[in-house]
Amino acid sequence: MVRLDPRTERIIAEQVEGFWLKKEKPSFAALMRRIGEVCLTEGLSPPHRSTVQRRVSELIPLVAARKRGEREIEAASTPSPGQLSVAKPNALWQIDHTIVDVVVVDEQYRQPIGGNRPGRTAFRGVC
Repeated sequence: MVRLDPRTERIIAEQVEGFWLKKEKPSFAALMRRIGEVCLTEGLSPPHRSTVQRRVSELIPLVAARKRGEREIEAASTPSPGQLSVAKPNALWQIDHTIVDVVVVDEQYRQPIGGNRPGRTAFRGVC
């Protein structure tokens, strides 16, 4: 595995933080140009596009939304404080449905059965 020069890592982090995470959100191509220019100025070879893309995808969406001032995303992602009360037992239930990472196959021919993956549904009484 080839590791990136720590100076290049620093440049990527600085440019993502100071240039890309702005309210007007420059394009990814503009971020790449900016990183390339700074790397060349410091005598380093610019990182590959996929390297920078990986660093950007590792950002926590809520943190990025806050830095950009995207209030709608921040509000939708942040749990709001409050209290939930019910009048009697079993008045509130939670339902969770998850697609299972399994393919059901025919016993004899080992061919998939049905077109959809199976799911698991769980019901839980909260109170």
